Amino acid sequence: MDTTADLEPPRTTLDAGQESRVTLSVRNDSEIVEDYTFQVVGDLAEWSSVEPTHVSVYPGQTSTAVVTLRPPRTSAVSAGEHPYGVHVRPAKRPENAAVPEGVVELLPFYETVAELSPQSTKSRRGGTYQVAVDNRGNAPVAVALAAKSASDGLDLALSESSLAMEPGTTWSSEVRAEPVKRLWRGAPVAYPFTVVVTPEEGPELPLAGTQYQDPVLPGWSLKALVAAVVLGLLVVLGLLLRPTAGTLWARLVDPPSEVPSVTTTAPAEGNGGGAAGEAGGGAAGEAGEAGGGAAGEVGEAGEAVETGGGAAGEAGEAGEGEAGETGAGGGASPIPSPETTEPPTTEPPLPVPVFPQPASFSSAPGALSDVFGPWPGEQATGSFTVTGLTLGVTTGDAGMFNLVVLDPNGEIVFWLQQPLAEMDPGVSLVTEGAEGQQDVGESGAEVLQQDPALQDAVERMAGDGGAAAPEAEPLPVPTSAPAPPFTVQPDQKMLLSVKCETAGNPVTGLCYESVTIYGEHEEAGAGE
Repeated sequence: MDTTADLEPPRTTLDAGQESRVTLSVRNDSEIVEDYTFQVVGDLAEWSSVEPTHVSVYPGQTSTAVVTLRPPRTSAVSAGEHPYGVHVRPAKRPENAAVPEGVVELLPFYETVAELSPQSTKSRRGGTYQVAVDNRGNAPVAVALAAKSASDGLDLALSESSLAMEPGTTWSSEVRAEPVKRLWRGAPVAYPFTVVVTPEEGPELPLAGTQYQDPVLPGWSLKALVAAVVLGLLVVLGLLLRPTAGTLWARLVDPPSEVPSVTTTAPAEGNGGGAAGEAGGGAAGEAGEAGGGAAGEVGEAGEAVETGGGAAGEAGEAGEGEAGETGAGGGASPIPSPETTEPPTTEPPLPVPVFPQPASFSSAPGALSDVFGPWPGEQATGSFTVTGLTLGVTTGDAGMFNLVVLDPNGEIVFWLQQPLAEMDPGVSLVTEGAEGQQDVGESGAEVLQQDPALQDAVERMAGDGGAAAPEAEPLPVPTSAPAPPFTVQPDQKMLLSVKCETAGNPVTGLCYESVTIYGEHEEAGAGE
């Protein structure tokens, strides 16, 4: 054979992402000068190369080239043995081609990531969550799931608890969180829990979540039920005491709606007024006598009604005299119209802050941050004190959390700031007895310039020319956690924001954070 070629070393061991060089030797045993070209063949060809790509070899001489192997660190190239070859092709006598073969043993690496979605739900009976696990290594890995609750009040169930995952695959398991007891009324209850993802190789991956349980009966339902019962009793009582038509009681509480009209004509000789007076007096007298007679008959049944009959008779006589006087005057007195009274108007109730109060944020790195607030949306019925604040941060997220309290003029009266990467799970940013440190190192104006969404929200609350605008007086330096409890007055508002810089979730590329606010509400005037 005129062409001889071999690889040295023929077997190579490599870690994914590293590089190795193998020497290719080519000998020309023909009687002519031959030109040779080289090409790597096999499944390693796309991440291998030969330098130089061709050589000229004299008869009886040997030349060399270098084969560079660069396996990438990805799940697309699995761990294990990968054979390859180098096609050595003579230009003048291609039938004398040679293909030396070698083997690359790629060592395994393990990379497992997991995500819980959503991180919190709010309902009366429970919520459903999804745990997504990705095997980004180049070797199979067994993964186990376990769900743990911080209290005995929450039941957790997994649809699947273990699986052997191939490289580059994704596995999803459903988590069902249900409170043990039904909450009939009162404030919502928060049940924190953790889903632990344990790969066969690598560290555990804890995923934090919170299940909020709403009461079956809203806070206003008891008052509405009492009001409905009282209204029903009033309707029934009104039907039972409704007067019967034709009785004296019916005439007193429900007089006839039509009033007889009296028509007067001008007298021909000036004595019409006297005639009208006599007619009016006679009519009133007859009505009085009729009333007296009726009262006398009823008086046989009781002495009290006789008194009523006598009074009716006296009223008749008085009516006769008054009617005569009116007729003598030549005119009739007008009938006064009943006065109408408008029902009083009531203002709608002011909102009451509910604790614990959840909030969630999701944003892309470098984009404008999410802003929660202003909260409460309207003036509250009294002040409230924030006694605790927990921040759930997705593993690997980096950025900044801000909380500001503004007065009616837009002035910042309290400012709390915390980097996401420095958060400890389950540790409250607001703690009794803590002393907040103003060690952020930047002025308030510089912080707002780095968070355009928060700056825009503050300026909108401040209004035109507000104190929080960039051209106004210098803003205070934010306080770092842990901070002591603080009070928000009825005319103040609170804003929360998260500015994402780096997302730890490789699947969605977004930052996911959840906030829970704990506090106490004091009704206006309760302390007086």
